[in-house]
Amino acid sequence: MRANEIIPLVGDADSTDEWKDHLKDADVVIDCAAGMETSGPANLKAVETLTATVRKPGTPKLAYIYTSGIWVHGSDRTQFTFESGSTEKVPTAVAWRPQLEQDVVNSQILRGTVIRSGTCYGRAGSLIGLLFSQGDNKSISWFGTPGGSYTLIHVDDLAECFLLAAEKVSSPSLVGDNEEGRMGNKS
Repeated sequence: MRANEIIPLVGDADSTDEWKDHLKDADVVIDCAAGMETSGPANLKAVETLTATVRKPGTPKLAYIYTSGIWVHGSDRTQFTFESGSTEKVPTAVAWRPQLEQDVVNSQILRGTVIRSGTCYGRAGSLIGLLFSQGDNKSISWFGTPGGSYTLIHVDDLAECFLLAAEKVSSPSLVGDNEEGRMGNKS
């Protein structure tokens, strides 16, 4: 990855000393931390604050891709839900995400983009992996109402989505369905 000038930073987002110097020359930050109600907004604020202090005047705005998720649309078993659809039925667990998405897209310091991905699967450590790890049990314990289905995306496809978004990001946008086509920008 380093040969392609991609520097993955794995660690504690709260430990800004570990990653702040990378913001000086970075073109894009992809936030794929599984944030919570307090950490999601704190990550954005930290990147905004540090970007404003470590980047040289005249440097292009840093692109910031925030990974939200399809869960912001809630559960509807009778209608298809699209990425640009309503967030009126957002579950309590992620009720804070729509506001954070707007904060990302409307940032005055960063070029913000939001990707509402499906639930990621593949390799170790995924949420779906937790489900399958119960396969030896006589019963499976899982949240939600039985009988539903999940919107899934393979980790490799999500990585490709991040790459394409990073290459294309040039203005604040919400990546998803819109009136003009399947994949587009919604300001």
